[in-house]
Amino acid sequence: MKTRFFLPALLCFFSMISFSCDDPGFTKITFTSSVNAEARIENYGGTDGVCLYYSALPFWLKVPETVMGYKVLRVMLADADDKTDLYVADFPEGVLVIDSLAGCTNLTEITFPKSLVVFPLFTGCTTIEKITVPENVNTILNSTFSGCTALKDITIGKKVSVIEAAAFSGCTALTSVTLPDNVKVLETKAFSECTGITTFNTGNGLTGIGSNVFSGATAIKTLYLGESIKEISAGAFEESTSINSVTCLAVEPPEIEKSSFYSKTTSTGSSENTETDYTFIFELKVPAASLDKYQQHKVWCKAASISSL
Repeated sequence: MKTRFFLPALLCFFSMISFSCDDPGFTKITFTSSVNAEARIENYGGTDGVCLYYSALPFWLKVPETVMGYKVLRVMLADADDKTDLYVADFPEGVLVIDSLAGCTNLTEITFPKSLVVFPLFTGCTTIEKITVPENVNTILNSTFSGCTALKDITIGKKVSVIEAAAFSGCTALTSVTLPDNVKVLETKAFSECTGITTFNTGNGLTGIGSNVFSGATAIKTLYLGESIKEISAGAFEESTSINSVTCLAVEPPEIEKSSFYSKTTSTGSSENTETDYTFIFELKVPAASLDKYQQHKVWCKAASISSL
């Protein structure tokens, strides 16, 4: 039982440090005449396994399941400048940590093991179109998919609860996103500059949307807010000028500010009414039992129309 609780903390520690083939303990291994790697024994939560470092990458990387009689538990790849030759990557079951795939600008196909716990960075991988985050991953780290301009199909694992800052920033090929109910936190600029998204569904687990989460996501037209949403921060959708339909399943109206959404100020000729004399351009749909609450809310009442589901 002790191992089970120790492993997540240990993996977190390993994900924050990096090694190179110059570190003591690495042993050079030749798999074929063209694929070299360095390996060393490491301990993960009481289990000995191999950390495998590739100093150069082939066209097709197929990581072995065992090396020197030990399971491969962690894989490290060469620096970004040396990753452009990689087109296909295949990681076997048993691998827990993949340090980074950032800079793999020609990568088009990848297979992840279900055992994976620490998901790698894909920053700047401009050719990858489809990704499935494995079930054991619980966090999508800062800038994981930042600049992945070809990514159009993302499946988020059922244990992911946090999507960190700028995780999907600049993923311009995404058009529709539905978060699973296990996602509870979206950090700042998580989907910033995603100029292709037209439909976004928060799922029923998300409790709040911070400022600038969707900055520059200017094409969103349809927004679905789940039943757990409690707050939408100022500026969250300020630049999303195309939103014309919002469905909110929360029984209690979430707290929002005038600047949470793009708004249209009406002309009265008086500067004294600037804080109250505005309207949102979207139609709002809410639970029938909560219709009065939304109609009487000081901000939600500014929707172009409010109706019950």
